[in-house]
Amino acid sequence: MRVLVFAHTPPPFHGQSYMVQLMLENLEKSGTGTGEHPILFHVNARLSDGLDDIGVWRIGKLFRLIGYILQAWWMRWKYSLEAFYYVPAPPAKRGALYRDWLVLGLVAPFFKIKIFHWHAPGLGQWCREASSSGLIHHLEAWLTCRLFFRHDLSCVLNEWGRRDAEVFSPRHIAVVANGILDPCPDFASTVLPRRLLHHRERALGQEESPASFQLLYLAHATRSKGIFDAIDAVSLANAQLKQNRAGWRMRLVVAGAFLNREEEQAFRDRISRDDLRLKSHEQESSAVIYAGYAGPDEKDRLLRESDALCFPSFYPNEGQPVSVIEALAYGMPVLVSRWRALPEMLSPSLAHLVDASDPAALAKALVPFAGEMRFEEYRKYYLDHYALTAHCECMRAAFLSVTPT
Repeated sequence: MRVLVFAHTPPPFHGQSYMVQLMLENLEKSGTGTGEHPILFHVNARLSDGLDDIGVWRIGKLFRLIGYILQAWWMRWKYSLEAFYYVPAPPAKRGALYRDWLVLGLVAPFFKIKIFHWHAPGLGQWCREASSSGLIHHLEAWLTCRLFFRHDLSCVLNEWGRRDAEVFSPRHIAVVANGILDPCPDFASTVLPRRLLHHRERALGQEESPASFQLLYLAHATRSKGIFDAIDAVSLANAQLKQNRAGWRMRLVVAGAFLNREEEQAFRDRISRDDLRLKSHEQESSAVIYAGYAGPDEKDRLLRESDALCFPSFYPNEGQPVSVIEALAYGMPVLVSRWRALPEMLSPSLAHLVDASDPAALAKALVPFAGEMRFEEYRKYYLDHYALTAHCECMRAAFLSVTPT
């Protein structure tokens, strides 16, 4: 099968663009033992210059999009391509939705096979709800359903995503979990000993000179991803630890770019408050550290040095965040919200779950969470469920499961 991939790769960097990049770089290497795999041709349909530009309407984007559409037409006929692969946008920003309409109306009809990869679910639910919420929304939902209806293959990340994709009655649905190249092959020799050492230091810490438990927040720095809930929870947890004269305290490292200036200012105002001050040997420091956007080297350092990942998201279109997978690869305990498909990312025996938008419940969960020592089990869960080779094999099988009609 010869596939046109109409999707962008980093920059800007986020989970969806990164997974497209990994697919392009590795999918044709999978299945070499069978001699059968899809052949990919890429139109790098990059419309946004930065994270804050994603989904925002600008006239310049229309001209870019027209250029990409022309490129897709040329590649379709030059290379006799059969299949069209596309990553639909969630409905939150209308500019992205209208872009999808143009692509599906002007490009998709020229291909025998249409494949949609739902990295950000929610469009199906929106179509159901919008159909009964006013004439304009009804028309938008009707056209969206019309353009997506009865496509050949929906690739979804999990069972929650399957239910969302079923709205469009695809001929086939394949559940394909995300997978990444192992970022921590030296886990057993370097990271595991460090995690065990930190655990012992907290056990031996004294209230006058407390050790710390470093939580990592690794995502876009937005309210809906739970950043303010994590901060409030750390404040409440440290107050409890101080009251109990525990020999350790919580620290939260926030790694991620802000997409909204108002939220960035609210964040800076929040972390300057007295309830986030830590004292040790007459020195003061903050319980929250902002690391900014973390590139590959900085992210590797943070994942090695941090003790656990805190991801209390309530983002409406949450899919399968790469940051959670990366944390598991480093043997890091993960605490996530009971939201969308996040609980599906871990087995019930390893999952630490809290209700979304509930800092008090999150704080209550954080204190015992710091005693988690099953680092090797988290690492094994990554290897068994989110390794890149398994992801590519599932993607290859999904592509080859559909044939021209």
